Amino acid sequence: MYRRISHAAICLLVQTSSDVLLGQSVADSSVSYTQPVVVVSATRLVPRSAETMGTVVRLDGWSIRRLDGRSLDAVLEDEGGLFIRDIGGPGGIKTVSLRNAPATQTVVQLNGMRLNSPQNSLVDFGLYPAAIFDAVAVVRGGQSLLFGSDANAGAVVLGIWPSMKNDLTIGARSGSFGEGGADLRWDQAGRYASTSVRFGVDRSDGDFPFTWVDADGASDRLREGASYQRWHAAASAVVHGVPWGHVEATVMAVSSDRGSPGPVTAGPTTLARLRDKVAHLVIRAVHQEAGGTGWEGGMSASFQEESYEERNDIITPPDRFVTRILSGWVQGRWRISDAVVAGTGIEVSTAELEGDAFTQETRRVAASITSSADWTNGTSGLRILPMVRWELMSDQRPSFGPRLAAELPLVADGMLTARASLGAGVRTPNFNELYWQPGGDPHLRPERVVTADAGVHLRTHPDGAFSASINAFFADTRDRITGWPPVNLARTVSEGADVNAVWRTGVFRWWANATYAMVESRSPSLPGRQVPFVPRWLASTGLDVSVGPLILSPVVRYLSRRFTTLDNLAALSLPPTTRVSVAGRLVGVFVGRRMSLIGTVDNLLDVAGTSIPGYPLPGRSFRLGVSIGLIAHDE
Repeated sequence: MYRRISHAAICLLVQTSSDVLLGQSVADSSVSYTQPVVVVSATRLVPRSAETMGTVVRLDGWSIRRLDGRSLDAVLEDEGGLFIRDIGGPGGIKTVSLRNAPATQTVVQLNGMRLNSPQNSLVDFGLYPAAIFDAVAVVRGGQSLLFGSDANAGAVVLGIWPSMKNDLTIGARSGSFGEGGADLRWDQAGRYASTSVRFGVDRSDGDFPFTWVDADGASDRLREGASYQRWHAAASAVVHGVPWGHVEATVMAVSSDRGSPGPVTAGPTTLARLRDKVAHLVIRAVHQEAGGTGWEGGMSASFQEESYEERNDIITPPDRFVTRILSGWVQGRWRISDAVVAGTGIEVSTAELEGDAFTQETRRVAASITSSADWTNGTSGLRILPMVRWELMSDQRPSFGPRLAAELPLVADGMLTARASLGAGVRTPNFNELYWQPGGDPHLRPERVVTADAGVHLRTHPDGAFSASINAFFADTRDRITGWPPVNLARTVSEGADVNAVWRTGVFRWWANATYAMVESRSPSLPGRQVPFVPRWLASTGLDVSVGPLILSPVVRYLSRRFTTLDNLAALSLPPTTRVSVAGRLVGVFVGRRMSLIGTVDNLLDVAGTSIPGYPLPGRSFRLGVSIGLIAHDE
């Protein structure tokens, strides 16, 4: 019994860290990517801001490479404008909070395939090394109609695809806390098909010193038991020689063995191991025409095996959970007239979960149907996108969600536009909340969310050398699932604004983002209080400067005070933190081979901090890596 409750606590820690106490109170850039010959945009893979009518922040290239060896959360934390719930340590569990909403309200996709686990609605970004991916896009705002149930705060869209040239690269790195790793990438670009294969291994002893402050003063301690070993592999192929479009297939696998120490405030720490084996496969066929019309279809399959084993005096077998997901979809857009483009799509999926914490095999069959229209006034440029989505699930009542979005150019050249959207969505209870024994409640209702966004976007040059956006947002969540055992009890209202800016020249790229979100409880006993563990303010800014063969990239991240109690007691809050990191990349050619040396200093000022009380984050750390291109190039 203790083991099941303990594992449930770890699974739900970052999912409901803001809900537990609540329950106790009964820059936008148009996102596209280029393959040889093929340009893909406005599809299920990475929708443009014109389709989302929201802010789309795209991260690729150096943004990912400078964090070589780190997990994906580091990329999102630096440039994505997200708050990361981190239990500490290089290999710890890490989930995202977009606009300070729970991680369960953000959908994550890989090449069009949903990665959120039906067991807990989460994606653990600590599983995935940043080096796997070629691009990351963060889409803010209620996007349930585009990305499906749960995308009420937004979505994180991940991409893997072949390079545009033949290349074979090997790399190795070493760093603080016993960190080390190596990887290989091989790309082949052909006239009719392109392929990419990549493989890597990572490890860390996980131990790091930290300073702990309590009523007795400050003391130096050592965080132990968070070691990890991880390997990853991915392969992607694009066949672009077909006359009607292109076909792509991607497979990714990750195996991880991580320590999972309990909070340092718990006295004798209970050490545990968390082992994950994950495999994803997605196949897509895309036909794209001028004006955004066309069709695409695809299928995906996911498998995850998770094993949780506590290491204490009682010898018991580990808890084991196996999840299998199959899905398929088809969607299309066609032009009705010069002003109107209509679209529709259907998706079906089945998910199965086996685990010791469930009395029987848990299964869900789901289907969704979307319909949309895209109307543009040729005189004013006003664009209106109405959308509707129907969700059908074998273990839930049907749901219906409408959304209306609009965009209006404010100047003749379209460099300044206004955007707004209003929509409704749901967050379906996951298998843990419904069926975990003991504690799950099969009668839970879905969370109902109403979202609204309004803002302006500026571009000062047709090539987007400078772009900026500011958006105000609102989200009202009813029937919020809170506490453990979970209940439909609380209501929260989120109000705030976010700002994004990017400035690119031939020598530097400067970017900045900031979010203010007041997430208030509307519980009758404690109304108007900030939900615990999330900051009201978060901001980050960075600069990439090229000086000959050297690129320097300082990044500054700020988190405001975070309360740990629903009554917002300042004495029990987590203080504001500012963290600085610096990365440098030196690139050269030796005997026709491209070589690069990457060095990184994380937490340059050695600032102590926590994301969740009791789980300290590492102090200053260093990392050095080298990569060599084994195929000679003329440049």
